[in-house]
Amino acid sequence: MSSIIHIELPRNIKDQDLVFFKPLSYELNDLKILELKNIFLTHGGIAWKGFGIIKETTYGHPDVRAKQYKETLKTFISSRVLKSWPYDKLSEASYLSIFHPWCNYYHFLMDMFTRVLSVKDKLNELTLILPSYFSQYHYVGELLNTFKFKNIYLLNDNKHAQIENLVIPELRANSKKYNPKTLEHIREHLFSYYNLSQNIKPTRRIFITRQNASHRRIVNWSEVRDILLKNNFEIIDVGNKTVKEQIELMQSVDTVISVHGAALTNILFLAKNSKVVELMPKPPKGNVVNPLYWYLASIRNLDYYYFFYEISNFDILLKEDMHIDCYELSNILKKL
Repeated sequence: MSSIIHIELPRNIKDQDLVFFKPLSYELNDLKILELKNIFLTHGGIAWKGFGIIKETTYGHPDVRAKQYKETLKTFISSRVLKSWPYDKLSEASYLSIFHPWCNYYHFLMDMFTRVLSVKDKLNELTLILPSYFSQYHYVGELLNTFKFKNIYLLNDNKHAQIENLVIPELRANSKKYNPKTLEHIREHLFSYYNLSQNIKPTRRIFITRQNASHRRIVNWSEVRDILLKNNFEIIDVGNKTVKEQIELMQSVDTVISVHGAALTNILFLAKNSKVVELMPKPPKGNVVNPLYWYLASIRNLDYYYFFYEISNFDILLKEDMHIDCYELSNILKKL
C-alpha cells in the first residue's frame, strides 16, 4: 500500500530559489520483511540466492545499485564457485541483517536502527549479523544496546557468509523518503529506553560546529562565531557526546543552526515548532538541494530555514570548506 507525503517549503524561501526545492511530495510504499533460506550474504550486506541478487538489500540509486550488483556477482563467484575468498557457514540460528552501504550516524539511525525496530518483537529469536568494522563507531553500540538480541555475530573484514535462515527488513530505496510513523517509533523507543521526558520546555539556541572535523568547515570562523555569540547562540560540538546526551541536548533546544551533516539527524528529537537553519551549498543550475534534513524538519513540524553558501565543487560528499556571508547570516538570525 502506498501514500503521498507532502513537504512544506522553507520559511524563508525566495522566489529565485524555488527551483532548488523540489519535489514537494513523494510516494511512500510499505517495506517488506523477508524471511529467506540458504542466502549468500556479502561483507557489504548484499544478499544473493542462486544467481540472483535480492534487490531489497540494495540501495535504490541506479548507479549505486549497478555497482553493487557487479561487485556482489564478483564476490559470489570468487567465494562460492572459485572458493578463493573465505566465507562463514551459519546454520545454527536465525540471523538478522540490516546492512547499509554507509554507516555514519544518519544512515545507522535512519536506515539500520529503523529496520531493527520493524522486527522488535522477534529479537530474542534472532542473531544480528554485522560487519566487524561497525564496532568502531560508538553510536552503533549505544543504539544496539537499546535492544535485546539473542546474540550478535560480527563478520570479519573481507569475509562473507552462507546463511541457512536469514531475516532481512527491506532497505529503504531512497533515504529521503521518511515514514512519519517510523520517525515517531524511533523517538518513542529511545525516550522510553533512556527514561526521558517529552514535556521539557526548550529555550536554548545552539550552533553545531564542524570546526574539529576534517572537512566542511567555515574558513571565516572567528567572524561567524562572534555574530552567533552576540545573538545568544551556544557553540556546541556533538562529536564527543553519547547518543543519550545528544537527545537530551536537543530536547532543551528551541533553535539549532548547523552546516549540512549527520549531526542534523538529531533534529528528530526537537520539540515541534522548534527552528532549524541548515547551512548548505547553493546547487548549480539544473540541480536541487539535498533534502534530507529539509524533509525531516517538515515531517516533524519544525520551522525550517536554509542558508546558501558558494562552493566550487558540488558533489555528493560536499567536502569543501566554506566562506559564510556574515551580512546574510545576520539577516537570517533576525528572523528567528
